[in-house]
Amino acid sequence: MSKYITAAIVAFVFGILGTELLGPWGFFITVIIVTLYLIYEELREIKGELKRNSKF
Repeated sequence: MSKYITAAIVAFVFGILGTELLGPWGFFITVIIVTLYLIYEELREIKGELKRNSKF
């Protein structure tokens, strides 16, 4: 759960900065980056679970 809070705070900060610097595109780019980061984190957790549960 803490990774979602961290990602939300980072998205908020970068969303504001991106909007100030690039306009609406800055916020859009921030949303894409944070979404990709969350997908990466979930895949890393799944990989760890699979590695722990494997019999090799």
